[in-house]
Amino acid sequence: MAYAIYYGHYIGYVLYSYRSAPKEKSGYQLFRLIFFGLLAIWVVYILNLFDEDIPYIIGPVLYSVVAYSISFVVIRNRFIDKVDHEKYKSTQISESHGEEIYAKIQNLMVEEKAFKNAEMTLKSLSEQFHQSPQIISMVINQKSGKNFNTFINHYRVEEATKQLRDPKLEHYTISAIAMESGFNSISSFNSAFKKQTGLTPLAFRNMR
Repeated sequence: MAYAIYYGHYIGYVLYSYRSAPKEKSGYQLFRLIFFGLLAIWVVYILNLFDEDIPYIIGPVLYSVVAYSISFVVIRNRFIDKVDHEKYKSTQISESHGEEIYAKIQNLMVEEKAFKNAEMTLKSLSEQFHQSPQIISMVINQKSGKNFNTFINHYRVEEATKQLRDPKLEHYTISAIAMESGFNSISSFNSAFKKQTGLTPLAFRNMR
């Protein structure tokens, strides 16, 4: 009885989601892909429930296959980029206004080094420019090709590379440089640094 309720709720939710999905949005293709993957998993578990000749292991194996297949298709077809683009369709500002906002953001980063503030968030930046977070996020995404966190971390990593190359700062620890550059944890610093440079901060410093 418990299994019947669980699987009934599962398929009911999946079917309801499929019927309720807005057909006109670009993310619908991605949603449909996930739907059929979940439906296939449901069918296998139902067959396993009523037919003991079907090994239980097929369910987890199919789940893994579906997850990896969907991930591959999403990456290959750049579905996430399409969904991100759709997200900003309701936010309309002129091209010149967008350029003006982005120029001010860049000036804030380059001239005032605002990225050194570890407490900076999309909300605090939008308040500073008297704009909505969605507009600031859209402008950064469209003009730089990066999301907010990646955009800010780019400047932080650039600052860190300068400090790591500076002989006058060779007595600074990696952690000190991370904090000085605006990161609030050594783990996020190491991750962002390696993603941008391909090296760990220590390996980068030793290249001098």
